[in-house]
Amino acid sequence: MNRYRKLFSDVGLFAISNFGSKLLIFLMVPLYTNVLTTYEYGIVDLINATINVLFPILTLAIAEAALRFALDKNYKNQDVLITSIFFVIISFIILLFCGRLVISLVEELSNYWHFFLVIYLLTAIDSCMSNFVRGIDKIKIFAIKGILYTAVFILLNIVFLIIFNAGLIGYLISIIISEVVTITFMCLSASIGGFKIIDIRLKANLVRSMLAYSIPLIPTIVAWWVMQISDKYIIIYYDGIAASGVYGIAYKIPTILSMLTSIFTQAWQISAIKSVSDGDHENFASQVYRYFTIISVIACAGLIALSKMLGTILYAKEYFIAWTYVPILLVAYLFSGLSGILASLFSAQKKTNILFHSTLVGAGMKLLMNLVLIPKFGLITAAYTTCVGFAITWAIRILSVKKIMNLKTNRVRDEIAFILILLEAIVMGADLRIKYVIAVTTLILIVLIYFKELQILLINIIVLLRKKKGENIYL
Repeated sequence: MNRYRKLFSDVGLFAISNFGSKLLIFLMVPLYTNVLTTYEYGIVDLINATINVLFPILTLAIAEAALRFALDKNYKNQDVLITSIFFVIISFIILLFCGRLVISLVEELSNYWHFFLVIYLLTAIDSCMSNFVRGIDKIKIFAIKGILYTAVFILLNIVFLIIFNAGLIGYLISIIISEVVTITFMCLSASIGGFKIIDIRLKANLVRSMLAYSIPLIPTIVAWWVMQISDKYIIIYYDGIAASGVYGIAYKIPTILSMLTSIFTQAWQISAIKSVSDGDHENFASQVYRYFTIISVIACAGLIALSKMLGTILYAKEYFIAWTYVPILLVAYLFSGLSGILASLFSAQKKTNILFHSTLVGAGMKLLMNLVLIPKFGLITAAYTTCVGFAITWAIRILSVKKIMNLKTNRVRDEIAFILILLEAIVMGADLRIKYVIAVTTLILIVLIYFKELQILLINIIVLLRKKKGENIYL
């Protein structure tokens, strides 16, 4: 199968899974902002953030290795999965014994510790199994899994939050039941769990190989966590859990852009690994990066223009102020997505040291600015430092990518587009009278900047849809 067609097909499947599911959850935001207090949503955000940082550390980032080694035909699929789940179980046992330490560091979790433990375990299993399913090329199962999770989660939200008025506890129970249902679905659909008892044992060579791949990724993942959510802990320390809840809800609109980029990145990770030995891998990567940049920039500009209107619809009561943080967070997520595309190129060639260094510099700069500026200027500072951190990470990676390939980009044109979007975000976030004039002007200018490429992209999408399997596609 032509690799462009394969990439396009995978993007479509991931879109079905992610777009439909995350869009529905996005539409639930008005319910959350009306039913949950800012304190309660702050707890939800804190639980998710803490799990995201503990999971890669306690499991030695084994979920990342599950995807990479499931794609490697030199290893048995069941051995890769068993190794991954083994480290998840060990991590859960460690967490049980270290509970007091975690609670002493994050006191707000004390009243919800049992929920935290269960959600951690299920989330960890889900992450490993999802990566494994992608690695064995059962993308349809992965796509359906995303839809199933959303359907169950929304149904339970309606039952617990509206009918039973169970508040935060109902929300947490909804997460737990939804995870159980989707994990069970993956086990049954992907024929996982049918291994013979005699086969359920670790293979020393595989364990060593997977850990050799995953352990060097831990600093990068932790640094990426610092980049994404460390500001929430600082906000909790200085302004309280309720302020963190407001800031957390601000991410819901940027999540639209994140959703679009993650759909593509999930498919691109697989294509990047499979195409690394091809003769024209550099040309393929250059085309993918170029068109991904164009689509991301236009989507970001459009969402910035709509940010206040979306905030009016989604953010109720004391949450409404959150919309002012949205424009600059959208720019941050633009750079996050571009950094992710570049990360796949480095990971495919197992050059992960660049990922660590770039993320460390960006995260370090963000953390330093947060500690100095948040106490003085409040929540808006966190949004701007997030943008700066991701922009620095992208800049280092785009400059470093030449060490592994000749990635053909038009950096001057891209940087002009980035400056236009940053200006639009600043004006929109400040709620100036001319904000919509600036937003429309920015969109027009960006379309003009990329007009030729947009024409070619549209033509090739049409060709891609019409071409029969096996025919050449010219990008």
